[in-house]
Amino acid sequence: MPNLRKSKMFETENKILKSFLKERELIIDKLSKEEIDKREFLIENFEIIKKFNIKPFNKLNTVNKCLYNYQYYNILAKYYKFQLDSIPNRKKICSRGRLCKCNINNYYIEKDKATFAMLNILGKEDLVSYPLILNSSRLNLKLIEIILLNYDKIILHTISNDIKNELIKKGVFSFSPRESKINHYVNASY
Repeated sequence: MPNLRKSKMFETENKILKSFLKERELIIDKLSKEEIDKREFLIENFEIIKKFNIKPFNKLNTVNKCLYNYQYYNILAKYYKFQLDSIPNRKKICSRGRLCKCNINNYYIEKDKATFAMLNILGKEDLVSYPLILNSSRLNLKLIEIILLNYDKIILHTISNDIKNELIKKGVFSFSPRESKINHYVNASY
């Protein structure tokens, strides 16, 4: 009986994750067709996170779970960035601003944990990565793009040196900087 319950739970979880990923792809398509801009893209992603109402997974043992956690934490980090940017007179950061900064940092750390877990699941043949040439002087050559070759429309980004070192160790990191596969997105402000 317990195995049947676990099996049904796993099946339901898989269906929800597949639905989430399908909706995510639809939003990516809208962005690719320039039907929405970067800000609208992020807002729509935030809405699907709320719609599916799935808490992040503790056990990251599949690419889909890792991707969900990556997306979940990335979107929340960007949400708090919106909040921080909306604070008037940011030179005098208030307690709300400090909370936003703390949340942003924590969510990016959790996003990188999901990325790292995904790297441990995937093989060398699944990955390509390189530093990005960007308009932003703060992120130029620091932001790393990770492309999952055998998965449709999955491109990850990080500035984590630990992840960079893992990519180097796997032999999938190119030291030659490139433009992003989604250059219009990564160079757009929100």
